[in-house]
Amino acid sequence: MYNSGANSMVMQSDEDLRGRLIKDIFTRADEVADLHAAITSPRGDRFRARLLHVLESKMDSAAVQEMAEGTGLREYRRHLNKLAKLGLIQVEPTAQGEDIVRTPLGEQAVNAIREFERRLGIEEARTLYEASLGTNSIRLFLRTYSSEKGVDWDNLKVRFTPAEIGRLSLFLPRSIEGISAVDKLNEAGLVSYEDDGFIYVRPRRARAFYQYLRSLIEILQGHPDAA
Repeated sequence: MYNSGANSMVMQSDEDLRGRLIKDIFTRADEVADLHAAITSPRGDRFRARLLHVLESKMDSAAVQEMAEGTGLREYRRHLNKLAKLGLIQVEPTAQGEDIVRTPLGEQAVNAIREFERRLGIEEARTLYEASLGTNSIRLFLRTYSSEKGVDWDNLKVRFTPAEIGRLSLFLPRSIEGISAVDKLNEAGLVSYEDDGFIYVRPRRARAFYQYLRSLIEILQGHPDAA
Protein backbone atom coordinates (compact mmCIF):
# COMPACT_ATOMS: atom_id res chain seq x y z
CA MET A 1 0.00 0.00 0.00
CA TYR A 2 1.33 3.45 -0.92
CA ASN A 3 2.20 5.53 2.13
CA SER A 4 2.00 9.16 1.03
CA GLY A 5 2.93 10.45 4.48
CA ALA A 6 6.15 8.40 4.63
CA ASN A 7 7.03 9.34 1.05
CA SER A 8 6.50 13.02 1.86
CA MET A 9 8.81 12.71 4.87
CA VAL A 10 11.55 11.12 2.73
CA MET A 11 11.25 13.88 0.11
CA GLN A 12 11.35 16.53 2.85
CA SER A 13 14.42 14.85 4.36
CA ASP A 14 16.20 14.85 0.98
CA GLU A 15 15.34 18.53 0.45
CA ASP A 16 16.54 19.40 3.95
CA LEU A 17 19.81 17.56 3.37
CA ARG A 18 20.42 19.37 0.08
CA GLY A 19 19.55 22.68 1.72
CA ARG A 20 22.04 22.07 4.52
CA LEU A 21 24.75 21.05 2.07
CA ILE A 22 24.19 24.16 -0.05
CA LYS A 23 24.36 26.36 3.06
CA ASP A 24 27.58 24.63 4.15
CA ILE A 25 29.18 25.09 0.72
CA PHE A 26 28.01 28.72 0.63
CA THR A 27 29.46 29.43 4.08
CA ARG A 28 32.79 27.77 3.26
CA ALA A 29 32.97 29.01 -0.32
CA ASP A 30 36.43 30.53 0.25
CA GLU A 31 37.81 27.11 1.16
CA VAL A 32 35.87 25.37 -1.61
CA ALA A 33 37.20 27.85 -4.19
CA ASP A 34 40.75 27.37 -2.88
CA LEU A 35 40.48 23.57 -3.11
CA HIS A 36 38.92 23.80 -6.58
CA ALA A 37 41.74 26.08 -7.77
CA ALA A 38 44.37 23.80 -6.25
CA ILE A 39 43.27 20.61 -7.98
CA THR A 40 42.34 22.15 -11.35
CA SER A 41 45.27 24.55 -11.74
CA PRO A 42 46.44 24.67 -15.40
CA ARG A 43 50.07 25.29 -14.36
CA GLY A 44 52.53 22.80 -15.80
CA ASP A 45 49.97 21.07 -18.01
CA ARG A 46 47.69 20.51 -14.98
CA PHE A 47 50.63 19.17 -12.94
CA ARG A 48 48.77 18.96 -9.64
CA ALA A 49 45.84 16.96 -11.01
CA ARG A 50 48.14 14.67 -12.98
CA LEU A 51 50.34 14.12 -9.93
CA LEU A 52 47.34 13.15 -7.81
CA HIS A 53 46.31 10.70 -10.53
CA VAL A 54 49.71 9.01 -10.81
CA LEU A 55 50.17 8.77 -7.04
CA GLU A 56 48.10 5.62 -6.98
CA SER A 57 51.53 4.30 -6.08
CA LYS A 58 53.95 6.42 -4.07
CA MET A 59 56.77 8.23 -5.88
CA ASP A 60 60.10 9.47 -4.62
CA SER A 61 60.72 13.21 -4.73
CA ALA A 62 63.29 12.90 -7.51
CA ALA A 63 60.69 11.32 -9.80
CA VAL A 64 58.17 14.03 -8.91
CA GLN A 65 60.73 16.75 -9.59
CA GLU A 66 61.54 15.18 -12.97
CA MET A 67 57.82 15.04 -13.80
CA ALA A 68 57.41 18.72 -12.87
CA GLU A 69 60.43 19.92 -14.79
CA GLY A 70 59.23 17.97 -17.82
CA THR A 71 56.23 20.33 -17.92
CA GLY A 72 58.32 23.47 -17.40
CA LEU A 73 57.70 23.83 -13.66
CA ARG A 74 60.82 24.66 -11.69
CA GLU A 75 59.26 25.45 -8.31
CA TYR A 76 57.66 22.04 -7.91
CA ARG A 77 58.05 22.15 -4.12
CA ARG A 78 55.51 24.98 -3.90
CA HIS A 79 52.92 22.77 -5.59
CA LEU A 80 53.69 19.88 -3.25
CA ASN A 81 53.34 22.19 -0.26
CA LYS A 82 49.90 23.31 -1.46
CA LEU A 83 48.62 19.77 -1.92
CA ALA A 84 50.10 18.75 1.46
CA LYS A 85 48.49 21.72 3.23
CA LEU A 86 45.11 20.61 1.87
CA GLY A 87 45.76 17.09 3.15
CA LEU A 88 45.78 15.55 -0.33
CA ILE A 89 49.34 14.21 -0.17
CA GLN A 90 51.94 13.40 2.47
CA VAL A 91 55.69 13.90 2.16
CA GLU A 92 57.46 11.09 4.03
CA PRO A 93 61.21 11.22 4.80
CA THR A 94 63.21 8.15 3.73
CA ALA A 95 66.87 7.15 3.93
CA GLN A 96 67.25 8.15 0.26
CA GLY A 97 65.24 11.40 0.43
CA GLU A 98 61.45 11.64 0.42
CA ASP A 99 58.45 9.68 -0.76
CA ILE A 100 55.28 11.42 -1.94
CA VAL A 101 52.12 9.54 -0.98
CA ARG A 102 48.49 10.27 -1.90
CA THR A 103 46.18 10.38 1.12
CA PRO A 104 42.58 9.14 1.27
CA LEU A 105 41.50 12.78 0.82
CA GLY A 106 43.71 12.97 -2.27
CA GLU A 107 41.96 9.88 -3.63
CA GLN A 108 38.61 11.61 -3.01
CA ALA A 109 39.88 14.61 -5.00
CA VAL A 110 40.88 12.36 -7.91
CA ASN A 111 37.46 10.69 -7.82
CA ALA A 112 35.73 14.09 -7.73
CA ILE A 113 37.58 15.23 -10.86
CA ARG A 114 37.00 11.94 -12.68
CA GLU A 115 33.29 11.88 -11.87
CA PHE A 116 32.81 15.52 -12.85
CA GLU A 117 34.58 14.98 -16.18
CA ARG A 118 32.54 11.81 -16.78
CA ARG A 119 29.25 13.64 -16.16
CA LEU A 120 30.12 16.76 -18.15
CA GLY A 121 32.71 15.59 -20.66
CA ILE A 122 36.40 16.45 -20.44
CA GLU A 123 36.28 19.44 -22.80
CA GLU A 124 33.31 21.09 -21.04
CA ALA A 125 34.88 20.40 -17.65
CA ARG A 126 38.16 22.00 -18.68
CA THR A 127 36.31 25.03 -20.02
CA LEU A 128 34.92 25.40 -16.52
CA TYR A 129 38.36 24.96 -14.95
CA GLU A 130 39.82 27.68 -17.17
CA ALA A 131 37.19 30.17 -15.95
CA SER A 132 38.91 30.06 -12.51
CA LEU A 133 35.69 30.38 -10.53
CA GLY A 134 36.21 32.13 -7.21
CA THR A 135 34.21 32.57 -4.02
CA ASN A 136 31.66 35.04 -5.43
CA SER A 137 30.94 32.98 -8.55
CA ILE A 138 30.49 29.79 -6.54
CA ARG A 139 28.11 31.53 -4.14
CA LEU A 140 26.10 33.04 -6.98
CA PHE A 141 25.91 29.65 -8.68
CA LEU A 142 24.52 28.16 -5.45
CA ARG A 143 21.90 30.90 -5.26
CA THR A 144 20.72 30.16 -8.80
CA TYR A 145 20.89 26.40 -8.29
CA SER A 146 18.80 26.49 -5.12
CA SER A 147 16.18 28.88 -6.54
CA GLU A 148 12.71 27.53 -7.27
CA LYS A 149 12.69 28.40 -10.96
CA GLY A 150 11.04 25.86 -13.25
CA VAL A 151 12.69 24.22 -16.24
CA ASP A 152 11.94 25.46 -19.77
CA TRP A 153 11.22 22.00 -21.18
CA ASP A 154 11.32 23.21 -24.79
CA ASN A 155 15.00 24.13 -24.39
CA LEU A 156 15.89 22.03 -21.32
CA LYS A 157 17.10 25.19 -19.57
CA VAL A 158 16.18 27.25 -16.53
CA ARG A 159 15.40 30.84 -17.56
CA PHE A 160 16.10 33.94 -15.47
CA THR A 161 15.46 37.59 -16.20
CA PRO A 162 18.34 40.02 -15.58
CA ALA A 163 16.29 41.44 -12.68
CA GLU A 164 15.99 37.98 -11.09
CA ILE A 165 19.75 37.44 -11.36
CA GLY A 166 20.19 40.91 -9.89
CA ARG A 167 18.11 39.98 -6.85
CA LEU A 168 20.08 36.75 -6.40
CA SER A 169 23.28 38.81 -6.60
CA LEU A 170 22.43 41.27 -3.82
CA PHE A 171 24.95 39.64 -1.48
CA LEU A 172 27.83 40.41 -3.86
CA PRO A 173 30.15 43.34 -3.19
CA ARG A 174 29.39 46.40 -5.29
CA SER A 175 32.72 46.28 -7.07
CA ILE A 176 34.25 44.98 -10.29
CA GLU A 177 34.96 41.74 -8.46
CA GLY A 178 31.30 41.33 -7.61
CA ILE A 179 30.06 42.29 -11.06
CA SER A 180 32.45 39.81 -12.70
CA ALA A 181 30.91 36.87 -10.81
CA VAL A 182 28.13 36.48 -13.41
CA ASP A 183 30.60 36.85 -16.27
CA LYS A 184 32.73 34.10 -14.75
CA LEU A 185 29.73 31.78 -14.67
CA ASN A 186 29.15 32.60 -18.33
CA GLU A 187 32.80 31.82 -19.17
CA ALA A 188 32.44 28.53 -17.31
CA GLY A 189 29.35 27.60 -19.33
CA LEU A 190 27.12 27.46 -16.24
CA VAL A 191 24.94 30.35 -17.41
CA SER A 192 24.47 31.87 -20.84
CA TYR A 193 23.24 35.23 -22.07
CA GLU A 194 20.98 34.77 -25.08
CA ASP A 195 19.48 37.04 -27.75
CA ASP A 196 16.01 36.96 -26.19
CA GLY A 197 17.33 38.97 -23.22
CA PHE A 198 17.13 36.11 -20.72
CA ILE A 199 19.89 34.35 -18.80
CA TYR A 200 19.77 30.56 -18.95
CA VAL A 201 21.12 27.78 -16.77
CA ARG A 202 21.44 24.27 -18.20
CA PRO A 203 20.18 21.79 -15.57
CA ARG A 204 22.51 18.92 -16.54
CA ARG A 205 25.60 21.09 -16.36
CA ALA A 206 24.46 22.80 -13.17
CA ARG A 207 23.72 19.49 -11.46
CA ALA A 208 27.14 18.10 -12.44
CA PHE A 209 28.86 21.15 -10.95
CA TYR A 210 26.77 21.02 -7.78
CA GLN A 211 27.66 17.35 -7.31
CA TYR A 212 31.33 18.25 -7.81
CA LEU A 213 31.07 21.03 -5.19
CA ARG A 214 29.44 18.54 -2.85
CA SER A 215 32.46 16.26 -3.29
CA LEU A 216 34.79 19.15 -2.47
CA ILE A 217 32.97 20.05 0.75
CA GLU A 218 33.18 16.39 1.81
CA ILE A 219 36.97 16.58 1.34
CA LEU A 220 37.12 19.73 3.46
CA GLN A 221 34.96 18.14 6.14
CA GLY A 222 37.36 15.20 6.25
CA HIS A 223 40.45 17.38 6.64
CA PRO A 224 42.20 16.94 10.02
CA ASP A 225 41.89 20.70 10.65
CA ALA A 226 38.14 20.75 9.90
CA ALA A 227 36.08 22.45 12.57
